[in-house]
Amino acid sequence: MNDREIKKHRKKHGGEGNERRTAAEWLSLKLDIPSDLADGMRIELRGRNTLLIHGCYGILTYSPCEMKFSLADGVLCVRGVRLVCHSYLAGAVGVEGRIDTLAFAESFVENNADDACRKEELC
Repeated sequence: MNDREIKKHRKKHGGEGNERRTAAEWLSLKLDIPSDLADGMRIELRGRNTLLIHGCYGILTYSPCEMKFSLADGVLCVRGVRLVCHSYLAGAVGVEGRIDTLAFAESFVENNADDACRKEELC
């Protein structure tokens, strides 16, 4: 996109042209990709055995039955059987095993009965 197209795009979508844009907005505008792919988390479930998580800040718990990952908006809980973390690089995590449940929680609270990631006996 050239500058003329960018100004036209801003005018069409209500932008004044002088406001500051985040890096993700700029990238999505320049590369013509959806903004949710440019930043934040992305979760890809391939079949039932492979899960890719992009935008992970850390692994909170790790066991063959349950894993919890810290994300920008909370916690992702993965439950299943024979779960292994096969890769962790630059905020991208790969999980393999039989994935039974994905759940999101607002925050990490261990041993809380009302937690969205309540532990079930899967193993």
